[in-house]
Amino acid sequence: AQPQQPVATVTAVPVARNPKEQQQMEITQALRDRWRFVVEPLVDDINQQNKLHVDLENAVHAVRKDINELKQEADQIVQQEAELREAEGRFSAFIEANNGREMDPDTLRDEVDPDTRQVLDCVSEECALEEFIQALDEMLTERKITTEDFLREIRDVSRRQYMCRQLRQKCTTALAAPPVALA
Repeated sequence: AQPQQPVATVTAVPVARNPKEQQQMEITQALRDRWRFVVEPLVDDINQQNKLHVDLENAVHAVRKDINELKQEADQIVQQEAELREAEGRFSAFIEANNGREMDPDTLRDEVDPDTRQVLDCVSEECALEEFIQALDEMLTERKITTEDFLREIRDVSRRQYMCRQLRQKCTTALAAPPVALA
């Protein structure tokens, strides 16, 4: 058997401090107790002011962004206004040139550029195909054609109408695009 080792026991003994250290500790404790009442409100106020400052800077950034967007929109509006004034001038000139004159659609068609003529032709064909579909519907209702003939014709007409609409949209897009300068 091994000999038992003695167990150490520790007891806290208050350390005697000199009066200067004791006074320093009391003052420190008194300051800590008063901290909440004197300095803490000041710290809270400074923290609140810092948060307000950050919020104001974010608001300034947002306002500047909005101002830039509004300036861009204003520039776009000025550009659109100029385009509208130009179109108004063209329309006024057209009206003055054709005032009192009977409008002839064929003459008007021949006066426009080829792209516009293509668009007019496509619109005309689309309208004619729409009327043809209505006529087919009436013929089916009156039992002048069979359902089989109706479906075959509708399929063909719808395909032609779709192709015509696509061509018209392409031509319209080409007319709206700014002209390409050849160098």
